[in-house]
Amino acid sequence: MRRLILAAFLAAALPLASDQFPAQVVEIMPDSQQINVKGRGPMPLWGVNLPREKWMWGKIVRAVLIQLLVDRGKVICTTIPRSINGAARFTQHKKDIGLIMLRMGLAWHDPEAAPKDDPLHSVYAEAEKNARRFSHGIWGEPNLVTSTGAPMVQRSETGATGRLVSASQKRQAKKKGKKKK
Repeated sequence: MRRLILAAFLAAALPLASDQFPAQVVEIMPDSQQINVKGRGPMPLWGVNLPREKWMWGKIVRAVLIQLLVDRGKVICTTIPRSINGAARFTQHKKDIGLIMLRMGLAWHDPEAAPKDDPLHSVYAEAEKNARRFSHGIWGEPNLVTSTGAPMVQRSETGATGRLVSASQKRQAKKKGKKKK
């Protein structure tokens, strides 16, 4: 009994190792942009946020993910043990897909998903910074960025995130709301 308790304690105390395996991506889930891996199910892309398909830029992001992950065959999937939502890193020919999306301006870095002690945290942050500086992808849209630097997101009544909207679209929505009162 003591050995069993000791084994359980050690298993809980030791960090989980990441699982790395060759994977076949079946599809990119249209509503969530999660990557559906054959035999594993849907997994979000680790360290980044992607516009959903119904948001501005969402269809382009989905098309790029399909081209990078589905059309090119096998990828290497690395599950992240500390990930709350079961996210994984995906690489194709030793190129990180999340990093590619950030550099193209088709995603934004999620510092909560990529903790500061992770080696890719600063790389991802720098990639987003450069995409913003050169106005790539979503960062090229005028008035799309809030004062905090995050993409402007319209929230639904339930609090769930909606579509990306520009600042001018948000002002117009406020004016319509004031006219109704």
